[in-house]
Amino acid sequence: MDAGLLQKVALIAYDGLPAHSLIPCEVTPIIQATKEQVGKQIAQMTMALISGESPARLQVLW
Repeated sequence: MDAGLLQKVALIAYDGLPAHSLIPCEVTPIIQATKEQVGKQIAQMTMALISGESPARLQVLW
């Protein structure tokens, strides 16, 4: 894979990468939550708040 390049290139795949992909380099996958996943998470957090859970314990990194 040496084409005379002096610098490396980073490859970032948005919404993941199929398991059958045969890419001969390191890939950083970024997987975004679906609307359904977000809705479920918000519903669970709301129910936890109603049950008395501390908001500080319900933080989620998206």
